[in-house]
Amino acid sequence: TDLGGDDADIDADTSTNAVLDLISRVGRKDNGKFFNIRVPAFDHRPAPFQYAGEEIPW
Repeated sequence: TDLGGDDADIDADTSTNAVLDLISRVGRKDNGKFFNIRVPAFDHRPAPFQYAGEEIPW
């Protein structure tokens, strides 16, 4: 997408693959929770630029 433009953290292909991975990992027990996607290159960056595939507070 063009939403982030040149300043976007990740490209659309990386984001799509990460979302599909997340969908395949969650189940009924995760209903009502919020997660960020997992992008290995962004695991250890400071929030909010961290994509570690973890549950996030809402």
